[in-house]
Amino acid sequence: MKKSILSLTLFIFIVTTIFAQGIRDKRASNFTLSSEFSTWILAGSASINFEGLLVNSDDSDFLLYARVGLVTGFIQPIFCKKDNFKGKLVGLTLLSGRDNHKFEFSTGVYSISENQMEKSFLCTPRKRNLLPLVDIGYRYQNTEGGFIFKAKASVLGLGVGIGYAF
Repeated sequence: MKKSILSLTLFIFIVTTIFAQGIRDKRASNFTLSSEFSTWILAGSASINFEGLLVNSDDSDFLLYARVGLVTGFIQPIFCKKDNFKGKLVGLTLLSGRDNHKFEFSTGVYSISENQMEKSFLCTPRKRNLLPLVDIGYRYQNTEGGFIFKAKASVLGLGVGIGYAF
């Protein structure tokens, strides 16, 4: 299963990088601020994110942002007890696409301290819980800045987000 997801992600990244229109004539936004909401029936999250531009490659037609944020969420009883959690997230976001329409891929971790959960994810007690952060989706973002809209599939569900690039 993990190999299938990794292979699919790699394939999507390669295809969008090859066929995406570049941003050669525009200056990319250095920062973004956004909020996101996502849910499966059994789990969900809400987060506030800040991204800073790391790489703006005209040759490869992609943008790479460092991402940090605060997250709150829940995991339903099928995994143990109902767990509500709060924590931090850190990761990388890759954008590739044409004009304002971009493919978005984010990866990283959610870090949740022990006192934020009654039992840790999958019923194994740990001092610190790390949950994977994997988002794949669409982002509407003017390369030079302005309104952001996101639609995504993530570990914690299908979601949407809004924000601002500056």
